[in-house]
Amino acid sequence: MTKATVTINKKAYKLNKGIGFFRSLGILPKKTRENIDRLGDIVLGLRVGDAFVVSELLIAGLTEEDLLSNEQIEDFVFSDADVEKEAAKLLDFLKQTAFSGLVNQILEELETNLKKAQMEMEKPLS
Repeated sequence: MTKATVTINKKAYKLNKGIGFFRSLGILPKKTRENIDRLGDIVLGLRVGDAFVVSELLIAGLTEEDLLSNEQIEDFVFSDADVEKEAAKLLDFLKQTAFSGLVNQILEELETNLKKAQMEMEKPLS
């Protein structure tokens, strides 16, 4: 399994996927329903390339030793990053965490619902 990294200002940083990462995202022990909802929001945000979600995950995933401020991370996301590419990398990263099964299940359900919506949109108006 490869470590997920992000390059900011020509320096590569490894993303942390420990419990602190999940806690900072609001994913907490004994909160199954809330965790499913929160992960669903995150997965959907990454799937559509939401810059705010990308920024939130990078802030949560980069450790204090990286010496990057939240402002530097946000500047990277909103000014320099290919947000869709970073979102895809972060989605792959989530698939390698302790919540991989749930992330994959959310993705499957999301794709099914997107296909249904696409089919509905393609129906002629009566």
